[in-house]
Amino acid sequence: MYSQLIYTSMLTGPVARRSEVIKQISASSQHRNRERQVTGCMVVVNDRIIQFLEGTREAVGSLYAKLQADERHEDLQILMELVAGERVFPNWNMEVYRADAGTPGSEEFHRLLDAVIGSFRFDF
Repeated sequence: MYSQLIYTSMLTGPVARRSEVIKQISASSQHRNRERQVTGCMVVVNDRIIQFLEGTREAVGSLYAKLQADERHEDLQILMELVAGERVFPNWNMEVYRADAGTPGSEEFHRLLDAVIGSFRFDF
């Protein structure tokens, strides 16, 4: 069984550095999550992060505790916690998508998000 956690947070720091910060988060997450055997995806919508984590209960819980201490974002709120028999993102250590208004692919993202978490809807 896999623990799945979806949370949201707000990026901190200067807007001019956001792209650089997102790239740093992506690079470090892909490496560290591989070691932790955590998979998932992170979606950035303007200054809001929506992240889906999955792995063992211990790995996801430990990672979320570290994320709470990460000063690159604030106002973390758990949206959903689930237990599943299989992973949604088995091959993604941490994929990052920009879904800012007008970004190519943002409509596809919203369709994917709806499919992954059912009727739960994010309106930003």
